[in-house]
Amino acid sequence: MKNLARVLALVLALMLVFSACSKSSGDSSASSSSSSSSSSSSSTEEKKEEKKANYVRVTDPDTLSYAVNVEPAKLDPQANGYLAGMTIQKMVFDMLLTKDEEGNFYPCLAESWEYANPENTIIRFHLRNDVTWHNGDK
Repeated sequence: MKNLARVLALVLALMLVFSACSKSSGDSSASSSSSSSSSSSSSTEEKKEEKKANYVRVTDPDTLSYAVNVEPAKLDPQANGYLAGMTIQKMVFDMLLTKDEEGNFYPCLAESWEYANPENTIIRFHLRNDVTWHNGDK
């Protein structure tokens, strides 16, 4: 009987300790929940502001904005193999030739091309006269 009383006393003491460490009830609970909801609402506001910062606001009529659902890994044409990057590259870089669905090549920057050696391993491209390089040279 003494052991049972000791166990009950120990359990009761542990319950008091754990309940003292838990959140309090009453008026302070209301203030803590309002503080929690205010921090939650400020967190929500921060997220909204972060989303707004991700949108581009264009005021210059000469600026083109293009939205993609995936950020491209690379924009280097030599190192990129992902569709998101390729889509943007096609808008930024012009190609010498373009290819249709059937695999036929058509001029783009090059107005014509020819093989420059008998082994057909070197191709000479003749650029259009109106092609301008990135530094302004023709």
